[in-house]
Amino acid sequence: MRKGKYVALFLSSVALITMLTSCSGANGMNVKVTKLDYKKEFEENREINEGNSLNEIEVSIDVGNVNVSHSTDDTFKISVTYNASAKSEKDLEDIMNSVELSTVQEDNHIGISIVKKDSDENVWDWLDKNMENNYNLSADINIAVPKTVSEYTINNDTGNISLENLEGIFCAVTDTGNVYAREIVFQDKSTLQTDTGNIELKLDEKSVVNKSDVTISTDTGNIVIALNDSRFEELEREGDGVSMKRVIEVESKCKIHATTDTGSITIR
Repeated sequence: MRKGKYVALFLSSVALITMLTSCSGANGMNVKVTKLDYKKEFEENREINEGNSLNEIEVSIDVGNVNVSHSTDDTFKISVTYNASAKSEKDLEDIMNSVELSTVQEDNHIGISIVKKDSDENVWDWLDKNMENNYNLSADINIAVPKTVSEYTINNDTGNISLENLEGIFCAVTDTGNVYAREIVFQDKSTLQTDTGNIELKLDEKSVVNKSDVTISTDTGNIVIALNDSRFEELEREGDGVSMKRVIEVESKCKIHATTDTGSITIR
């Protein structure tokens, strides 16, 4: 995972600032900090007309937000907003000419990712090798899926995940970011997870129609479960003032296991 890299970069930045403010004058040391003055926002859009033949979607990105909702027809609609910055105009152009949305279809499955153009290599891996740390790139993805989709797998290193008005089995995981799930009809077993971030789940009577089991977890962050007057029974509750665990069953159908190592769990 890329999480360790971002922590390292943050600590390196703090160290550089400390050196500049406390050591430079005394020792005559000159520390060069790379400025990413060249910035650009650009977009990429794609439609897949045979979307009604697909029922599994897998999304994987390193940096950016992922938003998934229902399409109004049988078409997959995917839009990506890129934000890039670099130390020179040439480097910025290289980024813009190298990044590409990848959609790979196999049987009833579609995989969505951001790659180096004309290859299947993760674009952030390629940029790390070719530009070291002298760049920033994020990709915010908005995906509208037809109602035939019933299995969702979303993996994100740094960024939020938002799911809205969907039905199926979900595995939504981000290392650093929030997870939002609104008007979701869960089937079977699902997972909403973040290492560092908050999780918000909104349910109502219309969305609790199947027997289902949902695991919600964050290492550092708060969990809010909004039930909109739906009936629930609390099956388990424990906490030590720092960590917390709550298990509830909504409308005698949807069992929710919520845990946070550092944070709170609110049910309302």
